[in-house]
Amino acid sequence: MIFVNRLFIVVLKDDLFVNTVLNKLNGTLIDKNLTIITEEGNFITVNLEDKETTLDRVTDSINIVLGTNSSPQFNIVTYQDKDNPSLVVSSTVPTVPHAVVARGLVGNNTIYGAVLGLEGSSDEFINKSPFVGSQ
Repeated sequence: MIFVNRLFIVVLKDDLFVNTVLNKLNGTLIDKNLTIITEEGNFITVNLEDKETTLDRVTDSINIVLGTNSSPQFNIVTYQDKDNPSLVVSSTVPTVPHAVVARGLVGNNTIYGAVLGLEGSSDEFINKSPFVGSQ
């Protein structure tokens, strides 16, 4: 509780901390393998459906789907399953509770756009990405 100008403001854990990864993440993509690592060197902590789980690792990885340069593939990498969070890659926003780790538009050895930790559709991502058309 915070006291400001004789008013009491209750600070509650809100939707910003639900269905998210609670660490700052960095990522590398080599061939089709996406590896994430926590910026602080702490274990990865995931909140899914208000259940906070700390994994026993600071890195995690998954293979994404590569496209071609004429038809790049959109990938969304998420953690799913509140009881045993694991990385899942898909081309659409999952319909189950999930925590977004990364999104990317990938051709053949060309990354057209990539962002860690944002929500949304492929159209929103492509339209808002400053990296479209460059490596």
